[in-house]
Amino acid sequence: MKRLINFICLVIVAQAAYGQAVFQRSYGGPGNEYGRAVIECSGGGYLIVGSTNSYYNPSTDVYLLRVDENGDYLWGRNIGESSKIDWGIDLAEDADGNFIIAGYTDDSPSGSYDGLLIKTDPDGQVIWKKTFGGDDWDFIEGMALNNADEIVLAGSKTVNGIQKGWVFKTDSDGELIWETLIESSSQLKITGVDICDDQNIVFTGFSSNNLLETKTFVVGRISQECEIVWVTNYPEFGQYEASGCVCWENFIISIGTKYESNDYSRINLSSIDLSSGLLQWMRSLNNPEPNVGLGINVNLLGNILVAGGIKDIISPDYSAISFEFNSQGQDIAAEYAVLQGSIGEDLFYDVVPVSDGGYVCVGHSNSFGNNYQVLLSKIGANGERDLTNTDFLDLATTSNPQILENEIKIFPNPAQDFIQVDSEESLNYTFNILGIDGKQFLDGNIKDQPDGIAIRSLPSGLFILKLYESGELKSISRFVKLP
Repeated sequence: MKRLINFICLVIVAQAAYGQAVFQRSYGGPGNEYGRAVIECSGGGYLIVGSTNSYYNPSTDVYLLRVDENGDYLWGRNIGESSKIDWGIDLAEDADGNFIIAGYTDDSPSGSYDGLLIKTDPDGQVIWKKTFGGDDWDFIEGMALNNADEIVLAGSKTVNGIQKGWVFKTDSDGELIWETLIESSSQLKITGVDICDDQNIVFTGFSSNNLLETKTFVVGRISQECEIVWVTNYPEFGQYEASGCVCWENFIISIGTKYESNDYSRINLSSIDLSSGLLQWMRSLNNPEPNVGLGINVNLLGNILVAGGIKDIISPDYSAISFEFNSQGQDIAAEYAVLQGSIGEDLFYDVVPVSDGGYVCVGHSNSFGNNYQVLLSKIGANGERDLTNTDFLDLATTSNPQILENEIKIFPNPAQDFIQVDSEESLNYTFNILGIDGKQFLDGNIKDQPDGIAIRSLPSGLFILKLYESGELKSISRFVKLP
């Protein structure tokens, strides 16, 4: 496992009614960070999974980020190999408080992608890591745990050049119990999976025919013993990409995006009868601007929570958006919820109800810097949300910057003339100082600078300090150079 990395976070917090904290925060390092799934932890606060390339670019690591109930940083972990691409896509907590991460990696004997499954302890330390797949490209896109902490995973597996739907189950130690492929006349990708009443495994996805330029909604049900009960296609949905699903009572609630003419798309919700696979209802968001549906869940009231993005007249990029509807998906055509994010591209990929009656959404944003950062928003039980404008928070000039709290600390920060490295081994280190855009400004040996690293020659602004020992990267920190 690679060195622990911690990220700077841009913070805006507000208080909703009844003392609930609502906030919108972004977390990022010198590279790109993406949030893909979030859970409320049994020990309080939230855990996010996604990816980062901040420290081993151009490779990508699975990234775990733990925050408290106010979004304050607790710890971060990156998991992967320095020369490989590893993505975290879904997340769960088992009965012992351990975390299960699902995704995919190109760290396979054939050099293609395999499904990736990781278990960590409650502090994010890896217990085991396993891969699943064949000699071609195989991806895990969703995960669910049953009451025995058996792990059900779904995605796509390529066999002889044909992409097939892929569902499999492991025990709590990641040992394979069974797997099955869902056949289709076209390329099939499963994008969501859930378990209903600890008995039925349900999935949603879509099949693509490049020759006919079609994308068809697919939904299915499998028993816990690997019996395919039914699989249904819905060509009447038109060009449709399913993103996920959730069980509620005797129904499968699915979210996706319906693509129409002139590059227009809109969020689509559907309800499928669990027993028969018959469509109960379908709703689409009626809005003049293109929108996409990416995350779905149901709260204790039976209301449907939706996350995604919408383009608006302010910016050509997506703004993150979330909704709450009743169990029939009604009022989806009403005025959409207030947008989250800011002037860059902001998207929510996951939404989860939380114990105070509100919900949290996670995704990514590049509104608060040049790179992508994890975006986390907490919405109150009555729809309260943080609407504070964070566009103009300038880390290069703020008087109270936050630094990347690695194992090696630097001080003072901000600084004007010198910075010191708080480590007994620092005399063995070499250093590089980079601008936030990656441009190198200074380098040298710490032992040659007895008064500390001289930074007088730097212009004012935000900089990155990298420390090396015998060529091995030991630490990365940010500091602010004062005028």
